Amino acid sequence: DAPIVVAGLGSIGQCVLRVLQAAGARDVLGIDVSPARLEVAAATGAAVFDSRSADAHEHILDRWGTSNSPYQPGSGNVQTFFECSGALPVLALATAVTRAGGTVAVAGLTSTTPPVDVNTVVQKELRLLGSFAYTPVDSTEAFRLLSEGHVQVAPLVSHRVPLSRVAEAFATQHAVDGSVKVVVVPD
Repeated sequence: DAPIVVAGLGSIGQCVLRVLQAAGARDVLGIDVSPARLEVAAATGAAVFDSRSADAHEHILDRWGTSNSPYQPGSGNVQTFFECSGALPVLALATAVTRAGGTVAVAGLTSTTPPVDVNTVVQKELRLLGSFAYTPVDSTEAFRLLSEGHVQVAPLVSHRVPLSRVAEAFATQHAVDGSVKVVVVPD
């Protein structure tokens, strides 16, 4: 069971966490700054970490130790890091704590173009994988996981807002501390 980090526990990160658990992953750490999102993730049995409470880099190294890479000594020991937050510093964290030959999967869009430490990516031979949309095969698998009860998404809905107040729905969704997933419903 290789160490996995899911950073950013909005609706995408929450779904990534649940799919990993359905696939049998057990050594998974969810990271976020939102108490509501951390609570929903923790309810799945996953380990969670509030990165506002302490340094995430330090926490990950304490949890899984370091790995040796000839050009990047003292690297983290994470096998796969899912970056779902879109927070610029998290990409640097991902490349720092992922072991040589590991994978950094990026699904979080950022507000500005992030700097990427290409030297770390190259020297550790990391697989940097972007993920934006889905294929028919992905959709079929997602529906299978949902229909067979392997993944529960109802707990992700933290707010239901009527269509007449759609601006409120967007504001609530963008407020980090206040929501996991906001659903707009008919009036």
